[in-house]
Amino acid sequence: MDGVGAAYNGGRWNQVGVKMVYCAQSLALAVLEIRVHLAMARPKERFVGLEVAIIESAVERPLLSGLPRSWRRAPPASTSDTAARRFGARWIRERRSVTLQVPSAVIPSESIFLLNPEHLDFNKSVRLARTLTVTLDPRLSAPA
Repeated sequence: MDGVGAAYNGGRWNQVGVKMVYCAQSLALAVLEIRVHLAMARPKERFVGLEVAIIESAVERPLLSGLPRSWRRAPPASTSDTAARRFGARWIRERRSVTLQVPSAVIPSESIFLLNPEHLDFNKSVRLARTLTVTLDPRLSAPA
């Protein structure tokens, strides 16, 4: 929950060096997001789901028309400069909100939540509600 992993690798919405926490609207969406981003060659690998509670007033919901046109296009490399990464970096820097709700690139009708761990109200607005042991179906490890 410190954003270091995203800062290390960069993501769709953050550049390398920018701390951000990515959360999914549901556990099922989180699994799909992981599946498209990581090779899942070990079906017996253990995963842990984190259920996060976010105060409603801490969530910013930009209109789809307010997002960069190319937001759904995956960055070609971890160091690539993209409009979506600039958008996310500006949101982090401006500290407009603790949480930014944006569409999932995997299933755009579903949402992901970007958390700014350096926002002054982060610890007041976000809390870990519970952890879940996640056992995945071995078929998820089959080649996509």
